[in-house]
Amino acid sequence: MRSLTALALLLPLAAQAQSEDSRPFGPGEHLEYAVSYGPFRVGGLGRLAVEGPSRLHGEDAVLLRFDVEATIAGQPVAHHARSWLSTTRFASLAYEMSEQSPIGGGTRRWEWLGSPALPLDELSFIYYLRTLSLPEDGTLCLDRHYDSTRNPVRIRILRREKVVLGGVAFRTVLVEMRVRDPQRFAATGGEGALRISFTDDAARIPVRLEIPSPLGPTLVLELRTPPSTLARKEP
Repeated sequence: MRSLTALALLLPLAAQAQSEDSRPFGPGEHLEYAVSYGPFRVGGLGRLAVEGPSRLHGEDAVLLRFDVEATIAGQPVAHHARSWLSTTRFASLAYEMSEQSPIGGGTRRWEWLGSPALPLDELSFIYYLRTLSLPEDGTLCLDRHYDSTRNPVRIRILRREKVVLGGVAFRTVLVEMRVRDPQRFAATGGEGALRISFTDDAARIPVRLEIPSPLGPTLVLELRTPPSTLARKEP
C-alpha cells in the first residue's frame, strides 16, 4: 500500500471535503445504538447526535455528542464526549470527554487557542470521515489530531460488505482509523484502532462501530431500527 502524507493531500482534501450545505449530516440527526462487549451481557444504549447551531470563539458551530451508558458484568460503564465543531473551517473548537468504568474514570477537556490551525478530536474525526472520498488502495495519513503526540492518524478502507441490522441489509464500507494512544493501549503497541461501517451511499451513516478497549474486548455499537429515510436499504 502507498502511504499518503498530509502535505501531499492538502490540496486534494480541500476539494474532497464537502461544503457545509452538502454535508451528509446536520443539526437534528440523532442515532441510537445497541451495545455489546465481547462475551459479556450488556444492557445499555449508545447515541450519536448533532445539535445546534451555536457559536463558540466567534465561529458558527454545531455540537457533536457521543454517549454510551451500559452495564457490563453487573458494573456500570459510561462514556460521554462533546465536540464543538466549526462549520466554516470543519475544525474542533473544544472537546470534552468523561468516562466511568470498574477500573476508574476521569474527565478531560481541550479548547482551541489558535493552534493547530485545523484540529480534530476523536469524535469530530468520525464526522470528518463522512465528508471525504477516501482512497481505495492506500492509507490516508492526517496530522490533524489536536494532540500532536497522537499524529499521524491513519485511515484506510478495509472492505465493502453487507451488514444486516434488524433484518435489514445495508451496503457498507468498513473504514479503519488508527490513533496513537500509548497510555491507554500500551498492551497493543500504543495504538487504538476504531472501525466504522458507513452506509455506502451519500448519507454515510455509521451503522456499526467497533471501539477498542484497553481492557481487551471490543465495544460494539450497532444501529437500532435503521432509519429508512436516512440510510439506503439493499433491495
